Amino acid sequence: MTTSVSAHQWSGSSIPTAIRLLVCAIGVLGAVHTVKASTGDRDFAFRQCTSICETTGCIQLQVGKQLFEAGCDAACPGLNRKRVPLHLMLTQWTCHDDCRYRCMDLRKLYTIDEQDGNRCKYFGKWPFQRVLGVQELLSVIFSLANLAAHAHNIHKIRTAQLINQLQPSFGSSQGLVWGLWYTYALGSINAWWWSAVFHSRDTHVTERLDYLSADVSIVIGLYVSIVRVLGVTRLQSRLAWAVPLVFATVVHFYYMLFIKFDYGFNVLLCVSVGVFQQVIWCTWALMNSHPCKRQLVAFVVLINAALSLEILDFPPIIGFLDAHALWHLCTVPLIYLWYCFILADAKWATASAAHLTPAEKQQ
Repeated sequence: MTTSVSAHQWSGSSIPTAIRLLVCAIGVLGAVHTVKASTGDRDFAFRQCTSICETTGCIQLQVGKQLFEAGCDAACPGLNRKRVPLHLMLTQWTCHDDCRYRCMDLRKLYTIDEQDGNRCKYFGKWPFQRVLGVQELLSVIFSLANLAAHAHNIHKIRTAQLINQLQPSFGSSQGLVWGLWYTYALGSINAWWWSAVFHSRDTHVTERLDYLSADVSIVIGLYVSIVRVLGVTRLQSRLAWAVPLVFATVVHFYYMLFIKFDYGFNVLLCVSVGVFQQVIWCTWALMNSHPCKRQLVAFVVLINAALSLEILDFPPIIGFLDAHALWHLCTVPLIYLWYCFILADAKWATASAAHLTPAEKQQ
């Protein structure tokens, strides 16, 4: 698709295309965790190395008749009496975790089979090069860059509000729009923070905080899109939308935390809500001749194109750059494009509200 395609043409053809693209991505995104056993961790040499390490604190890999050793300095002070480095202590690497990583790091240097070589996954994930205890350095950096982009843009929104001397209460239609976007930005900042923490150290706790924080961010986005598009300003009406969304989120969290942490279901749900939001925003903007509909359409097209990187799912280049890290990198500039629409929409809503009658403002 080129930039010459009109908004009307895009709304009729690209939304279904985006939906198909996102549905295809579900399989890739869900497979990362639904398939816990992978070629690497099924390998006998890797399993044997891990077992020896957890028993002795030494890294020894037996490949055929060859024995490869990488020292006895695993983070197992009770076994090898070696002091655990500070960066591994701060990132909470246990003996079990460090043995897995050290054996994986040694094993990937040698061919596991003729087809895969060292291009294989361990426990559903590609092997990354650890840096000072951080597992996925570039994904951490890019997650923090996304966080910074949201923080910078929420500051721009606040500045614009002050410059225009817009100090309405959140009960008014003007204050509602500004308040919605503040809430959205804070939810996004929280989600990207836990994304950075999770990519730093993939543990049981950080994994759940990452996934569920992203869920909260998406639910906030859904609430913002519904309330903004429908022009809901009365507190009772806003609560009528908020309460069922909060209830559904709590039920989903209970299921994920106490019944089954179903990655595939969670991804499917998030993608479905995301597509629904895209359809709501684009349909509303085009039907109401929104002054920034082109920025909105451009954002939707580009964010779906960036998501296609997840489908590639290639091994990390030089141990650092994989498709998921690239996805995080691509979203940084797109956040600025999205906030261009947000800021313009808030100003447009404020200007429109100034011409409403008192009765209309209470609707």
